[in-house]
Amino acid sequence: YVLDARLRIVPPGVVGELFVAGEGVARGYLGRPGATAAAFLADPYGPAGERMYRTGDLARRRPDGTLEFTGRADHQVKVRGFRIEPGEVESALTAHPGVADAAVVAREDRPGVKRLVAYVVPGGDRVVDGAELRTHVAAGLPEYMVPSAVVLLDALPLSRNGKLDRAALPVPGEDPDRAAYVAPRDEAERRTAAILAEVLGVERVGAEDDFFVLGGDSILSIRLTSRLREAFTAEVSPRLVFTHSTVAALAAALTEASGRPVSAPITPVPRDAELPLSYPQQRLWFLDSFAPDSTEYITPLALRMRGSLDVPALEAALTALVARHESLRTTFDAVDGRGVQIVHEPSAVRLARHDLSDVPADRREAELTELLARERERPFDLRRGPLLRTGLIRLGAEDHALTLTLHHIITDGWSTGVLIGDLRELYRAALTGDAAALPPLPVQYADVAAWQRTELSGPQTDEQLTYWKRQLSNVEPLELPTDRPRPAVRSGHGATAEFEVPAAVNRRLKEYGQARGTTLFMTLVAAAQVLLSRLSGQEDITVGTVTSGRERAEAEHLIGFFVNTLVLRSSVDPERGFTDFLSEVRGTVLDAFAHQSVPFERVVDEVQPTRDTSRTPLFQAMVVLQNIPGGQLDLPGLALEDIAPETGTASFDLTLEFAEADGGVLRGLISYSTDLFDASTAERMGAALRTLLTGIADDPDRAVGALPLATPAELRRTLVEWNATGHPVPPATLAELFERQAAVSPDALAVASGAGGLTFAELETAANRLAHRLTGRGVGPEKLVALVLPRSVEMVVAQLAVVKAGGAFLPVDPNYPAERVAFMLRDAEPLVVLDDQASVWVDDGPADPPAVRALTPDHPAYVIYTSGSTGVPKAVVVTHAGLASFSAAATEHYDVRAGDRVLQFASPSFDASVLELCVSLPRGAALVVAEEGPLLGERLAQVLTEHRVTHALIPPAALATVPEAGIPDLRTLIVGGDACSAELVDRWAPGRRMINSYGPTESTVVSTWSRPLTAGSGAPPIGGPIRNTRAYVLDSALRPVPVGVAGELYVAGAGLARGYLGRPGLTASRFLADPFGPAGSRMYRTGDVVRWTSDGELR
Repeated sequence: YVLDARLRIVPPGVVGELFVAGEGVARGYLGRPGATAAAFLADPYGPAGERMYRTGDLARRRPDGTLEFTGRADHQVKVRGFRIEPGEVESALTAHPGVADAAVVAREDRPGVKRLVAYVVPGGDRVVDGAELRTHVAAGLPEYMVPSAVVLLDALPLSRNGKLDRAALPVPGEDPDRAAYVAPRDEAERRTAAILAEVLGVERVGAEDDFFVLGGDSILSIRLTSRLREAFTAEVSPRLVFTHSTVAALAAALTEASGRPVSAPITPVPRDAELPLSYPQQRLWFLDSFAPDSTEYITPLALRMRGSLDVPALEAALTALVARHESLRTTFDAVDGRGVQIVHEPSAVRLARHDLSDVPADRREAELTELLARERERPFDLRRGPLLRTGLIRLGAEDHALTLTLHHIITDGWSTGVLIGDLRELYRAALTGDAAALPPLPVQYADVAAWQRTELSGPQTDEQLTYWKRQLSNVEPLELPTDRPRPAVRSGHGATAEFEVPAAVNRRLKEYGQARGTTLFMTLVAAAQVLLSRLSGQEDITVGTVTSGRERAEAEHLIGFFVNTLVLRSSVDPERGFTDFLSEVRGTVLDAFAHQSVPFERVVDEVQPTRDTSRTPLFQAMVVLQNIPGGQLDLPGLALEDIAPETGTASFDLTLEFAEADGGVLRGLISYSTDLFDASTAERMGAALRTLLTGIADDPDRAVGALPLATPAELRRTLVEWNATGHPVPPATLAELFERQAAVSPDALAVASGAGGLTFAELETAANRLAHRLTGRGVGPEKLVALVLPRSVEMVVAQLAVVKAGGAFLPVDPNYPAERVAFMLRDAEPLVVLDDQASVWVDDGPADPPAVRALTPDHPAYVIYTSGSTGVPKAVVVTHAGLASFSAAATEHYDVRAGDRVLQFASPSFDASVLELCVSLPRGAALVVAEEGPLLGERLAQVLTEHRVTHALIPPAALATVPEAGIPDLRTLIVGGDACSAELVDRWAPGRRMINSYGPTESTVVSTWSRPLTAGSGAPPIGGPIRNTRAYVLDSALRPVPVGVAGELYVAGAGLARGYLGRPGLTASRFLADPFGPAGSRMYRTGDVVRWTSDGELR
């Protein structure tokens, strides 16, 4: 068989792995069962029970049915994200008449830079060279399979057994990354090479030079396409640059495309006509109409200027700057409900001046910070303008701060670079009296907006909108764990947190991406999506990014709001290798850039996501690499320094912003919504992202789910420090716990009910007499007694009697449907069934407990049925082992004292009833047993009040029905069994001890609990592990996840149940070996998804 990676038969002509089956298949490898299992697989296409052998050879089936060998599967390599079988390339090379033999390998002579290299032995009389052979291979194979270098050899080096000695293959030339310079061969190549040299800032570019090897990236590809579109009069997208990255390939593609229709040029429009808004402007105009005093879209720029400043020359330069760029003197209004631009005539700019030079030096910087903050908080009036405010703050004779505050509707990040560059030249001209050496602007922003409105109404736009509608269909919101509930309306309040990726890591990331035809930006997007997936637990991850929106050369030197938003959607499979995932992200980014001409606003209108005032549409997290061209920060005679703004706003839940700094360091800035996140959470995200990027640089082929988000020290905190719950408690059975207390307080009330009550002595006697009767019927260790009794005093007596007899009780609610009761009794096969309350009372017999031989804490104490996910109930067998520890811990944490009154709220069929039993009787408190029937609302309030209940475990759903007034004795309120709302905490926490408890039946009632809750603290956590219990948050491969990352909760410790009665397979699948605990210990897989908070609690 010729099969693919999933053992499916591939069509004729397609390469797959060869498997053989039949009588000749060997038994296996002597003494190596693991290797046998890996190579000898079940044959899915043969008779039942047959096996097939995985040869590791690659082959294809010819049309005549014969097989053609193409190479070895274990030689398959991955270069630039593409899987390549070297044998296919070797076959293509040896098909050349001038080649006698060939070997193709993937070399990594520089860390992170993997290249395909061919070693060729010439044959015959023909002389061959590398260029000819690469052209020959390119004629029959995809571009990514063409070797980057060809090395000619007299013979291939062989090992002693006659196989290719790959280690002996020589290293290609000193610089295998860049082909030997080949001069451009025609006019198209010369034009292309000249444009690449200009965009990249290099002196010489040859025909075989690669744009990305020379330092190109996503942003530069946009500038390149803009130049190429203008030079070749052809439609060019960034994808064309990525798929044809050499000068020769790009020139050929451009020559082919040059005859196709192109978009219309941008031309000036009359200024006496109505000037429409661009689509991005329209969105901000719309938002401003709803919140005219908002400062969310203010763009502040502040420059510290040290040196001799000529203030009149600076004002003249600013005046000339405003005259040059219409956008800086534009305001906005409405005509017939439509927003329009109004361009005003140039006027002189006067700097608003502040003098802080007389302020004491120790207070001057603080005053400056305050002034800048006030400036940022002043809203703009889009109708009145101006939308550029200029100010000058004097700090000393040669120390000033220039403030330039703009509304985002007239500027963007690229515009900042244009503004500084123009200002520098205009200031120089004002100082010298010369004319400014700035090229004229053929069009202005209003012309681009008018062109956009016309251009985006054709069939090309319809095609692009179709792509976005398909790509973003059914997109789900990002559900990150937050520190506070999401407000109904997004406020835009925000803050920032910084982090830093070391230069060495950044260098390796760039080399890794370059070797795979990806940019640093693509790698950062992929890493961010991995982080967001791990934080949220979601696999469908959508992020936004920005593109300059300046695909047209006419827009490159303009100031204006050109930036467009693109949406990048990926499926993050935790089992997939990061390199494979990056290949998908690469394709997604290229597709997005190929469809970037449609404004984001049009995309939102087309996709029509569910409107939600608490979130931004389509995505809630942004990823940005700041590598846009910026103006040099200097003015003649002045040293300039950017004063980083603290805007206090956040446009999205999260924005992950990166920028390369001096020395190659990659600086990260997380802007986050303070409505949702604390500063510590954002800082933790930054640390996780730094660790993740380091992990990618170290081992990019690791599975996405295995990439680290935390350091070993951080993981130790969750695994060890927060699980340091050991607290020695002498082991005891439930019967022993009760008997000890009965001996201490025989006359104290033990059980209270509407019909009366029993003292500890009376309860002891009643339970002992029934226990003797049960032992007489064979009840003892490992024997089960079914108690088909309602919540009652009789149930309490029966439970104690069973454990005194050494058996385990199975509570069965008689109000269950008859079918369920019958199933439980049939499935559990109890030795004895007690279903008559009267039968519990035994009038005679010994009053002392029966002697039970060989009973230990490892024997079962009770069995509780839980509703199975498949609909079939399963019986959990819980031993005495964890009861003593739980009782001691619970009475302390719940503050139970002798004489207190604990309500038995739960049905006996739920393990919450065991909690009520364990926190009351062993501590000397009374168990209050209410009459049969549901306890809700007024009835529950009446029971709590009349019986002076001090402690109660009440599920949130029932608690919500209870009037909150008039229950003065309730000192401790325990909630559990379901999620508790913040509103219930606010209502019930004041004036009492309120604890949120969590625990599956499989772990002795409670596994984790919160600290005492306080009003106003939001929805409560489920807390940390109780004494002698451990809690792990793990991923699908049982790896611990860092703080803040969603994972599945596993619990371990003394309280862990034995397993499921009579279901060993289910027990084995849910009770796993604990890889973090003592040897031989187990942990239970709860199925609940939680995360650690920074203070060691689970949510």
